[in-house]
Amino acid sequence: MPSIDIVLAKRLAQACDFVYHFDPARGKFTNDPPTIGNPDLDPPLIGGENQTAVAGVMRYSVMTVLVFRGTIANVADDGFLPDWRENFEPTLITPDEGQGRVHQGFYAQLNFLKKQILAALGPPPGPPLYITGHSQGAAMAALATPWLTAQRFNVAATYTFAAPRPGDQAFADSVTTPVFRVEFGDDIVPHVPLSNESTELLAALARNPLFQLPQLRPMLDAVAGDYAAVGQLTYRRLLADLPPYQDLQTDLSADVEIALAKQREDLLLRATLLLVENHLPAHYISMFDPNQWPGAIENATEEIVGTSEEILRSLAGKLPFKNPFSW
Repeated sequence: MPSIDIVLAKRLAQACDFVYHFDPARGKFTNDPPTIGNPDLDPPLIGGENQTAVAGVMRYSVMTVLVFRGTIANVADDGFLPDWRENFEPTLITPDEGQGRVHQGFYAQLNFLKKQILAALGPPPGPPLYITGHSQGAAMAALATPWLTAQRFNVAATYTFAAPRPGDQAFADSVTTPVFRVEFGDDIVPHVPLSNESTELLAALARNPLFQLPQLRPMLDAVAGDYAAVGQLTYRRLLADLPPYQDLQTDLSADVEIALAKQREDLLLRATLLLVENHLPAHYISMFDPNQWPGAIENATEEIVGTSEEILRSLAGKLPFKNPFSW
């Protein structure tokens, strides 16, 4: 397994943020894409018609980047509720390609975009292809990896940021392309959907003040099943001691990740709204800067906390909560 490219990881995290900003009426992204070599300044918008599944293809002199957008966070957006409904479909199904079983909702989102993705990429194998995404987009990126490999594209690697678990262990084991799974701080999303072995985490979350809200408590009444993460973990803690902040842990082995998991679950018990705030793309960009504390986002703390509360309260009672956390 090769090592994660930290410089490329930061650029791909910026690409993940880029695809959150688009105008569905014009069918275009509204920001400039990040620079990786010579960029295509007008990358095609894939999807966006129903505003629940969106991707972009960015062509550079040295590579092509396929990036999937994550879940809509703006509660005023017309696509907000349909997008989250797909996330709360945690049933494991057999995919058309690959092995094992996958998350029904994330797989449905990918299927919605497949024809457009193939058209945008052109004939295989093409230049080295890097697949990436944040949140739901990261799960879609993991699901797209074996599919595009089977289509004979030159998939060099996949970088996922804040990825929920996209399928079961058999699916995770079947992905042979290098997948670099990046997680930050107390972000709850990489820990979900909960597996059958998540009894300690489930108990910890049940004691978390955030889930004492009567509307959110039913989310803890079930676990999803045999879900597993895909790829090799790179992780950065929420807080470091002194600058430079050298606590970025890259290319963690399975044994180290297991040992770290208990520490992270203990932190989740005390995280409250950080469970959601730590999920923001801004953290996943700044976490690769050794001289910056990822939590130091200027003038953002109060706005972020307010947005987190608004999202969670707006979801409560409006979605079919078959599983505690599937976003």
